[in-house]
Amino acid sequence: MTRSESRHWKMELLRFVSETCGLVCGSETGHEAAVPYVHYFEGMLSLGPYRVPDSGRRMADIVEEVPQRVAKFQTGHFYRLPLWELVYHDCVVGQWYWGDYNNKLPSLWDRRDLFNALYGTPPMFMFRREQWEQQRERFVRSYRTATPVARATGYVEMLSHRWLTDDRTVQQTEFANGVVVTVNFGDRPYRLDDGTELEPLGHHWVGLGDALP
Repeated sequence: MTRSESRHWKMELLRFVSETCGLVCGSETGHEAAVPYVHYFEGMLSLGPYRVPDSGRRMADIVEEVPQRVAKFQTGHFYRLPLWELVYHDCVVGQWYWGDYNNKLPSLWDRRDLFNALYGTPPMFMFRREQWEQQRERFVRSYRTATPVARATGYVEMLSHRWLTDDRTVQQTEFANGVVVTVNFGDRPYRLDDGTELEPLGHHWVGLGDALP
């Protein structure tokens, strides 16, 4: 068959799972052709070339040494843009890759939490029992940073994303239901127009209401 026919019947398979069977349906990474038929894309937040090497096979391994390309492009505030979320945030849930989750690289954990809050996407964690027992409070803190915006905006369009500083360290998103999220990826405080001081690696949101943790 042609490539177009192949795409059509693959989408019909996804439609069967999600609509006829009434099941939660998703896939690894993702493609816009599948948006009408799925509920989530595992890996859409994780740019393939900028994941930790062998992340698809050594999923549970925690990595202490951060590859330069991961810090620069995957979790770097200067280059990254929420283009997918600006188009499809209200249509499908985007998540990190299962080998590239929030706690995969401890030194970048805070930054991933901030991207989740800024983009209104849920976090992803992977851990063994001893990791949970040793870092329970850290996981709870991450959850409370990363999840409230996703809970409040899960079915809501992202209207805008903008930089508030020339170096792009302070970024802000706005959603159609009035939720506004501001995060500071920098190493210096930033004062918002309402007088709120945003600490380094801090976040501020308005309009969450009952979604607050």
